[in-house]
Amino acid sequence: MKLDRCTHCGFLESDPLIDKIIDHKYRIETTLGKGGMGRVYGARHVTLDGSVAIKFLLGLWAGDPIIRTRFRREALALAKLRHPSVVSLLDFGEHEGQLYMVMERIEGTLLAARMEMLPRMAAHAVHSIFDQLLDVLCAAHSHGIVHHDVKPTNVMLTDISKGVVRAKLFDFGIAKVPGDETTGISGMGNIQGTPKYMSPEQCRGSDSGPPSDIYALGVMLFEALSGVPPFAARDPAGLMAQHMFVEPPRIKEVGRRCDVCPAIERIVRDALSKRPGDRPSAAEMREHLARAFRGMAHDSVPEEKAASRRSSASLAPKDSTLGAGARARRQSGTRRAVHGVAILWTPVSVRALALRDALNNVGIPTQIWSSACLPPPSIGCAPTRVVIVLAEPDGLPRARAVRAAADQLPIEVFVVDAVDAAQMAMAVRAGATAVALSLVNDDEVCRKARGLLECEPSQYDSWRDRVGNRS
Repeated sequence: MKLDRCTHCGFLESDPLIDKIIDHKYRIETTLGKGGMGRVYGARHVTLDGSVAIKFLLGLWAGDPIIRTRFRREALALAKLRHPSVVSLLDFGEHEGQLYMVMERIEGTLLAARMEMLPRMAAHAVHSIFDQLLDVLCAAHSHGIVHHDVKPTNVMLTDISKGVVRAKLFDFGIAKVPGDETTGISGMGNIQGTPKYMSPEQCRGSDSGPPSDIYALGVMLFEALSGVPPFAARDPAGLMAQHMFVEPPRIKEVGRRCDVCPAIERIVRDALSKRPGDRPSAAEMREHLARAFRGMAHDSVPEEKAASRRSSASLAPKDSTLGAGARARRQSGTRRAVHGVAILWTPVSVRALALRDALNNVGIPTQIWSSACLPPPSIGCAPTRVVIVLAEPDGLPRARAVRAAADQLPIEVFVVDAVDAAQMAMAVRAGATAVALSLVNDDEVCRKARGLLECEPSQYDSWRDRVGNRS
């Protein structure tokens, strides 16, 4: 048995695969890296004398059917996707019960390490790297592949010539590929990804598509330009709550010497929109970045509309269907109308009256409902489309009651004045569609409420029909 020096800790360790020949083709030479379920080795083709990297499933994971399926899915995604900025798959097989994949061996620096060494990267370097990553996502999404774990530790930077860097995206272990029904097998239940870069829809465990990759890239772009991520918390639950409900800050508010132009600010904030359909496609974001870095104006929506759209944290299961309409509105600059009414279900208090007045003053019809019974399905001729509750001892039970009656009362639940991430998480479990922290002002609460009430006339007619059928 040979000894090999670990690339992470530097200690010598025994490894039965070192110096072994796999399938009469590949001689294992050294360990390049390891994770919780597998290990990557440096190897050489015994006939062609070419250097390759081989990834093995090891230990108990090698026999786990779910993990084996995930490993095969990664190989399938790499086989389907041939792109200069994707690590190429060269071979796939099984050796003594252990699945392995052979990939091109690349030498370079992880984007995470580059960002750590240079907390605020130069603009030209940012454009080059993210242009390549967006090009990869364009290709992947056109093949129906969603990476689901785009992050700096999954991007390798290699020097292909003096001053020219190639970004390589890898680790498609939780990718979604066409015809694959096993997506969502990693992590907690069907929640998958890395909390720091997860989209709102990934955080709630719902079906996620290409917009999730755009959101993750938006988080990375924010971090590369500012030196800090848009959200930070003590635990994954806190991070996930912020992704779902908290509007990201502006880069210039948090970064070190950040002087990014308004066009790039807008691009990042569009990518970090809460609704999947409000984010640009990879091709659109790539074009917008190129324009912005050339000093051209970014063709996006007016700032007032963009702020309202981004702060709307609706968790409706059909958010992903809003993409075409959102893009059309972005191009036309139009704004959807508010339809229906909001009910503030809480005892009459100074806070309740102030919030009601703030909502009414911005054109959101709102009434206080202080009864212990559920609010009515309609007020006059307008359907109740949003029930707002305060995050107080009796507030969360009210949220649960509304959600339990969802079949009879097709409305959204908005919990306001949550004191921290833990209470936000409790509100989500109670069935909240949107949550606002107590530290935000009422303008932010009004923007979120407006986002829940805005809809097209055809959608409003559908709401009225549903309420009429249940009245």
